[in-house]
Amino acid sequence: MANLTAAKLRRKARRSAQAVNAPLDAVTDNASGGRPSQNGWIANFIPLPSVYSMPASPSFSTARLLIASLGNPPPLHTTRHSAGHIALRSLINYIHFPTPRRDSSYAGGAVSASPSIPTFTFYESPTYMNLSGPTLLKAWKNFSSIHGLASCGLVVLHDELELPLGQLRVKSGNSSAKGHNGIKSVQASLQGAGLLDRLGQNFVRVGVGIGRPVSRERDDVSQYVLGQMISSEKEKIESTVDVLEGLLTKEAERVGRG
Repeated sequence: MANLTAAKLRRKARRSAQAVNAPLDAVTDNASGGRPSQNGWIANFIPLPSVYSMPASPSFSTARLLIASLGNPPPLHTTRHSAGHIALRSLINYIHFPTPRRDSSYAGGAVSASPSIPTFTFYESPTYMNLSGPTLLKAWKNFSSIHGLASCGLVVLHDELELPLGQLRVKSGNSSAKGHNGIKSVQASLQGAGLLDRLGQNFVRVGVGIGRPVSRERDDVSQYVLGQMISSEKEKIESTVDVLEGLLTKEAERVGRG
């Protein structure tokens, strides 16, 4: 990729952008052929060039995204319920951002940012899933006060029972949380601060599929989501990083356009 000219990169990015031009509420799968499914539209994504190599358009360069993962702290950070954390860390490694470090100005969450690529700031929630809202609200207030609310977007990564392992689904951030207590907590905190409506379309969620156990019993589901991921499950989620990068790039361009 280092040998590509800027013009070739731009052409590659445009082709990739066309491939990811699916609507919100889309389900993504690298292996799909761009066919409708029962869960929505499955897009045939072409991986974008890595963000750190991609020339910034004016709209892209003005946007600032806080990309926050929800999950649980150690020793539960590698369970299915922490799929958002696993996806976030994988993406950070993929685009060569610094290792996340605890930051008191972000409510003690782990933060990764790069001065050379200011568009993305990655944030790993430090709290248990069901208590995600208050700390994420503090982190968002700090982030948006630095960059200005109008040019900022919030992306929340979380586990999604209703998706097959490794698929991604993008939704509006204020859409129904259904039974996801982490999303409920985030929405309630933003609503209480008068920010949920103000954020509007600049708040989106990315569900990371973990599959669902056969049983629908509450205790069985709880045991499943709190179970440790086996290596093949973790690898499946890690393999989505190029698709996730493409989704975030598209979101940054949209936020930058206002």
